[in-house]
Amino acid sequence: MAATEEVPVEAPAAPEAAAAAPVFDDSYDESLLIKVKGKVKRPVRPDDTERNLQVQKLQEQIDKASGRMKEIKEILDSRSTGKGVVNPQQQAIRDRLQQLRGEFDAVVVSSTHLAHQMLSC
Repeated sequence: MAATEEVPVEAPAAPEAAAAAPVFDDSYDESLLIKVKGKVKRPVRPDDTERNLQVQKLQEQIDKASGRMKEIKEILDSRSTGKGVVNPQQQAIRDRLQQLRGEFDAVVVSSTHLAHQMLSC
């Protein structure tokens, strides 16, 4: 058997944890502080009328837009289901077309009947 020698291997040095960690600095600049003498007054509550007017205007715009969306949805639904408001002029045209189709069918039936009579003679 061959004799094996143990050779020490050096691991690379790990970076120092203290140098890599950020240092928290809790100091502050006292020149930025506002120094108040005496009692501090509570701030006055702002008037809400201007804000309420803006909210009201925006709410009106929202209501208008949502109403328009409802109209559009109704139109789309009526188109898809076929239950829409029918224009009276279109309905009159459809009725006239149906009447003309009936007359045409009657003429075709009578002409075929006459053709059969002529062939049978």
